Amino acid sequence: MTTALSEEGILNSLVKTVQDRLQRQVITKLRRMGRIWDEKAGLLKSLWDEVCVHSQYGEPFGWKEIDDSVRALVAEQVGKLPAYEEAALWLKTHAGIDWICSDETERNPHPVVSNDVVEHISRDIYSAASNCTNRRLRLPGERASDQRQQRACEYRHDPSNDGYL
Repeated sequence: MTTALSEEGILNSLVKTVQDRLQRQVITKLRRMGRIWDEKAGLLKSLWDEVCVHSQYGEPFGWKEIDDSVRALVAEQVGKLPAYEEAALWLKTHAGIDWICSDETERNPHPVVSNDVVEHISRDIYSAASNCTNRRLRLPGERASDQRQQRACEYRHDPSNDGYL
């Protein structure tokens, strides 16, 4: 069974496809980039790991540099888009929705602003970073707790004794 043809459905499908592609491209580039801050040496392997840690744990140190790097990569990818894909993405931003809802006689005929699209895609990147998991991204205390649990599983616990056999 097919769904009814609609402009909104077409726009949503196009936007989803382009957003997913941009997100994959930016994350891949972030994974290939080295860390910005060396004091976390050994724990984090890439700029993507730093983005994830900052997104999940809200570490304020170094956020501006990381955010600038993410936005620069997003802007680079948005700059490569065909005009119709950028316009489709822009229509789903707050400014685009306001433009759609405005009086047609008062609309700017060329309203697309790349910075609106960069902001929108950057939020998607940070959302993905907030949901990303791997063992490098856990805080040191969590990693130590995991190691203790793993060691406990390696040994048989004797319930009549406080120690391990």
